[in-house]
Amino acid sequence: QLVAMREMIREGSNESREPTDSLLETRELTMDSLLDKKDDDYCDFNKLREKAEISRRMEIQLQDMEFKGDLTFETDSVYGAVIAMPQIARCMGWNQTFLALCFRSFLLLGLNYVFQVSALIFISEESQVMDVLGGKMHLCDYGKRLDECKNFAKHPGCVGPGGTAFKPPRLYGFDAWNVRKWARDNLVALFEGDEEVIANLNDIEKVDPGEYGIENSNCRLFACFLFTLAEVQAALKILELIWILWSIPTMADSWVFWREDGDDLDPLGSLKFRTAGMPLGWKMLNFVIVVLPKIFLLCEVYWMGFRFLMDTAGIIDLVLGAMAMDFILTFDELILESFDSECTKTIMERIEGFVVDQTDEEDFLEDAQSGGRKVFWGSIFLATPRRLIIVITVLITFVQLYYMVHCQVDPETNSWASKPTMLPNTTQYSLRNLLYNYVPPQIDEETGEPVWAWQPVAVTTTSTTPSNTSAGSNTSDG
Repeated sequence: QLVAMREMIREGSNESREPTDSLLETRELTMDSLLDKKDDDYCDFNKLREKAEISRRMEIQLQDMEFKGDLTFETDSVYGAVIAMPQIARCMGWNQTFLALCFRSFLLLGLNYVFQVSALIFISEESQVMDVLGGKMHLCDYGKRLDECKNFAKHPGCVGPGGTAFKPPRLYGFDAWNVRKWARDNLVALFEGDEEVIANLNDIEKVDPGEYGIENSNCRLFACFLFTLAEVQAALKILELIWILWSIPTMADSWVFWREDGDDLDPLGSLKFRTAGMPLGWKMLNFVIVVLPKIFLLCEVYWMGFRFLMDTAGIIDLVLGAMAMDFILTFDELILESFDSECTKTIMERIEGFVVDQTDEEDFLEDAQSGGRKVFWGSIFLATPRRLIIVITVLITFVQLYYMVHCQVDPETNSWASKPTMLPNTTQYSLRNLLYNYVPPQIDEETGEPVWAWQPVAVTTTSTTPSNTSAGSNTSDG
């Protein structure tokens, strides 16, 4: 095209102008087609000469996304509002509107604690008082290996709390089993003296109350894993909150910033809220009224919920219980969403986190000086499922703790059986009982010994079940 243009210019004829114009149009079309092929000014990464250097820097930047970045409060929780709103009010001169918002945040924090503690008290009362009064024992390993009990009458886990061997058709939930056993025992008491009738009632081939045990031990472990996963996430949020309070400067920094071209008629749209320094007094107050209660509630919810799931026999009850127990720790989000003002929720949505560290040139130099070891160990650390390891460790620890506290090894069956349970001296469960995690037992006035709600029964090797005179009779049987 250039050669043709040059020849036409030399000729200087009028006829040569038309081809020139056509050639220019062709060139413009060619350039347009080249521009259309471009993808937003991006090119193939593999064709870059600096590919290796850019790739190494990108590795550092990606790893820093995991290990560095911003620290943020829970912006969708009443806890975050209690921490952030007073600091913003301080920067705004404690005007009337922000004083009202602060008061409302603290009021909702107290309401949140009332709801969470009340839920814990009710659950604890059910498991530590009402279940014990009903003669319920801890589940431990009752019915854990139900399929193996078809051929091994005394296989570990094949003997139920009633002292007889498990069989799949004889497995019941606690309520059904307790009612059947209660009916059998009361008939025995009704026909006292008639040995033939009593013998027939005690013959499980004729009158079989069944046994109480777990429906699926793997489902119980799965439900405990799901519950532990949720609680570990809550624990990590607490650790992040502690780290924020430790990392931000201990000074009265500004949390509110004005845009240079801000509009006086729209001040809220021209403001930016960012986590910054906090006076020491506010740090200490937030640690006392937010961090410590959150740690207490997390420990109580996890232990109560874990024990509740380990003592749950039904499959559906296990799955639903795992999701329901974690709901207690989400009250703070529900309360903020339901009861807090739109002003507070708008500010909390716009607040930015505190920047602890960002990727800069020093990170690249450090990796270069270490010969790439920084990226290598970062990759190893990134490939490790750290939270999964924490969840599994916590799960194993609390499973062992449950067996140590509530179960014992039965020497006859060599399996985990429930420890004896004692009658509580009250039907009410108070805040004091929750704090100490203890309900005093009822004491017999004559003997001075605790009154047992349930004791292990002797293993029955014949076809009959233990009579009422054997150890382990339920208080509800009388």
